[in-house]
Amino acid sequence: TMAIIKTVEDVLDFFGEFCMSAVRMLTLQFNVPWRDVGEQLLRTGPKALGIVSLISFLMGLVLAFIGAIPLQMFGADVYIAMLLGIGLLRLLVPVMVGVVIAGRTGAAYAAELGTMQVNEELDAFKTLGISPMEYLVMPRSLALTIMMPPLCVYADIVGVLGGLTVALFKMNLTALEFFTQLISSTSCRDLLVGLFTCLVFGLIVSVCGCYQGMTCGRSAESVGKATTAAVVNSIIYETIATAVITILTTQLHI
Repeated sequence: TMAIIKTVEDVLDFFGEFCMSAVRMLTLQFNVPWRDVGEQLLRTGPKALGIVSLISFLMGLVLAFIGAIPLQMFGADVYIAMLLGIGLLRLLVPVMVGVVIAGRTGAAYAAELGTMQVNEELDAFKTLGISPMEYLVMPRSLALTIMMPPLCVYADIVGVLGGLTVALFKMNLTALEFFTQLISSTSCRDLLVGLFTCLVFGLIVSVCGCYQGMTCGRSAESVGKATTAAVVNSIIYETIATAVITILTTQLHI
């Protein structure tokens, strides 16, 4: 019981301080360390393109293969573009990017801040009058939240190319037929829903990773536990967010 109470207190303390720092940042009440933000943008974006490219392409490929079987039975091959466009843009790509970034960047945030906690570097920041929340957490959260939508757009393109490969070589469609159907069956709303979902995922992953790192214990074992918890919690909250966003967009006919 005491452990649960302590966890609730830590969560409330962290989120309270996080929200206050976010307000201070938005109202320009403290100088954002833009150099650190730039470094985190580089780590989060360009250095993640390799794994995002591979998984996006394979996801588009697999989705097209699965969709090709029933569509060919009814002679509706051209609708593979509609399946890919709506399925990838609205749901599959944001979820895939969110999971990849949770395992890659969220774990890194937890490990970095957890190691600083073990080495008492966070205490040193506080002793010097520097807020770890403003100097360490906010740059990471800001960078990841900013970088997620561009990663999502890139993954959308690569995923569609994966589906196009199946359409060209298995379903005997032309590129013109594929893209004509893709453009006519999808809208900007599909893309915007996916981008908003990725934006939410970026905030979730950064907060979970930083929280676990900032509140981990003082042993090497606790860093490992914090890293694992950051990834698991991120994926759980991403799943919940996906369900909420899907229900809301469906009810609002977006």
